Amino acid sequence: MKRTAAKERGGSKKGSARNSLAVRICVLVTVFTASVLMSSMYFIYYQANRTAEREAMEKAQQALMAISLRMDNTLDGVQIAARNMHQYVEHHLDEPSIMDSLCRLLVATNPQIMGCSVAFEPDFYPRYGTYHEVRTFRSPEDSTLILTAVNRGSQPYTHQAWYYEAVHHGKHIWTDPYYYDVGSGDLRPVVSFSMPIRDALGATAGVMSVTIPMEWFSGVVLSMRPFPGSHAAVMSQDGKIVIHPE
Repeated sequence: MKRTAAKERGGSKKGSARNSLAVRICVLVTVFTASVLMSSMYFIYYQANRTAEREAMEKAQQALMAISLRMDNTLDGVQIAARNMHQYVEHHLDEPSIMDSLCRLLVATNPQIMGCSVAFEPDFYPRYGTYHEVRTFRSPEDSTLILTAVNRGSQPYTHQAWYYEAVHHGKHIWTDPYYYDVGSGDLRPVVSFSMPIRDALGATAGVMSVTIPMEWFSGVVLSMRPFPGSHAAVMSQDGKIVIHPE
């Protein structure tokens, strides 16, 4: 009986050991399975986030490209009109008396353009004095009324950005915003597209510049909303914000 009891106790211990080992194995398998599952879920979550982030970036880039193209198309209309008239100006340098008519025509046929200036290098037309500039602009009271101002030797302009930058770089340029006199000291914020005028020998004869009001330009920019709650803004060449909804 004692041997039998001892055997039973020994068998009970072996069974308990086997059960304990089975439990440990089961726990380890469960922990391992949970770890693999958590790792898999994290990987799926990570990949999903990366996919969503990539898709969001692609949509943002497409939206920005669309805005850029729309802005380019808007400004291209101004540039094309200016370049077409610029050719007439260069081909008629021997007829300075018609410059005001050319400028008036350009402004009258392009409602987004506020003004046009044709200015020449000092002493280019000696009979008109050192400086000669013809400027046409819309009346601030009536935009359909085109006014003309002629500067013959009294007011230097070669240091102004719209003139100096075009001559200095030797190519067409867009200026940063500045204030434009529309008569009687009434200053309006504007930007200008300027092009050097060259004579038959290729020498710089002057500058032709067209001016658009910042009010119109701001309206175009602020109307662009790539996403709900978003807005567009414009920065100057030196990093200053010049158009912003606030």
